[in-house]
Amino acid sequence: MTQEEYKARYYEIGPDGQVPLWTLQNYFQQAASADAHTLSFGLEELFPKGLGWVITKLQMEFLKPLTLGDTFTIKTWHTLSDRLQSRREFVFLVNGEVIARGTSFWVMIDLNERKMVRTPQAFLDSNATNPKPLDIEINPFKRAQVEGVDLLNSTLVKVRLEDLDTNGHTNNPHFSAWCLGALPASEVENLAIKDFVINFKAEALRGDEIDSLVYKTADKTYTHILKRRSDGKEIATALSIWRNK
Repeated sequence: MTQEEYKARYYEIGPDGQVPLWTLQNYFQQAASADAHTLSFGLEELFPKGLGWVITKLQMEFLKPLTLGDTFTIKTWHTLSDRLQSRREFVFLVNGEVIARGTSFWVMIDLNERKMVRTPQAFLDSNATNPKPLDIEINPFKRAQVEGVDLLNSTLVKVRLEDLDTNGHTNNPHFSAWCLGALPASEVENLAIKDFVINFKAEALRGDEIDSLVYKTADKTYTHILKRRSDGKEIATALSIWRNK
């Protein structure tokens, strides 16, 4: 388990006075990288071998907002791996109180071939010493069920240099930002996000044009699709559930 402490900074705050979801993802990713390094499977160890971690699913719960000047702690730990994927938990705390938490699933890829590889046995051997997963029921959402539902809104984004990570593709928090960015402000101005689930299906590379589509599929519930314009391929699907402020 890795535990790190940070302070919410001015340039991270959104127009609602809070740290947005995608910035929390960045902090989680930073802590996850540090924890993987303690297991000898971090960027420092994998990158020279042409390997890297890629997230395939992220599920988050939000209990309280993080605001300017808040000092917060993030804890993250690897809980379980099999031959194809690994699970990692994370918790955000302010003064010892949980304000957000979640779980995630990752695979290892060959950075040259851009293909998934099996989890190394040495990493599988670490399963026995890992803490237990959080008591989070995994949301089965994967496929966007929007047949017969009117499109609420869409926006077009183009992948920029600043969107890319060390794997050479769009860093995962940008996917979440693109999803939520398609929501009309009038839809959520009196709401706060409660739950968010996103499935990552394909890469987005520099210069790609991505359509971010959003559908209202239930009360305070929205289904999101990110679709690459060049070939129409879905690169991510997401579900956001909101509550009254």
